[in-house]
Amino acid sequence: MIVQEQDIRDITGAVWGNVLRIEAASEPVGASVRLSGKTMTGCVQISGAWDGAVTIQCSPDLARAAAAAMLEMEAAATSFDDVRDALGEIANMVGGNLKALLPGPTNLSLPLVVEGEHGSPSIREGVALHAVWFSFLGEAFVVCLHSRSGAPQGARHFPDTR
Repeated sequence: MIVQEQDIRDITGAVWGNVLRIEAASEPVGASVRLSGKTMTGCVQISGAWDGAVTIQCSPDLARAAAAAMLEMEAAATSFDDVRDALGEIANMVGGNLKALLPGPTNLSLPLVVEGEHGSPSIREGVALHAVWFSFLGEAFVVCLHSRSGAPQGARHFPDTR
């Protein structure tokens, strides 16, 4: 696999730091963090010579804090549209940078953001290749790279993020 967990750590850290101006700390491998309750997930799909998706899943409160940092405003002043747009844009930036490491040519979809109880969008015929945990302002979030091109060597099924 061309993309390694360290690539996800580096790219997510750079996007978070440059766009939000607050560091997202990578959690150690095997961290026992899990998301519970309502979640928001930003997703971009990658299609072409390599098929898959990149998802970022977090609590609505963390998504609101990220939107406030991105838009340089108070969290209470952010609308749901601001939060959705910010999480989608973060997923788009992380996904675009990861896409550059994958075999091409490929295309990146527009971001999709969903909210639900214990939910994340289902990646049809997808296998999570990497799930990398981070924390931002004391809350956990996870960035996953999913492959739809079968289960390449080294693919792992990760436990549910609920």
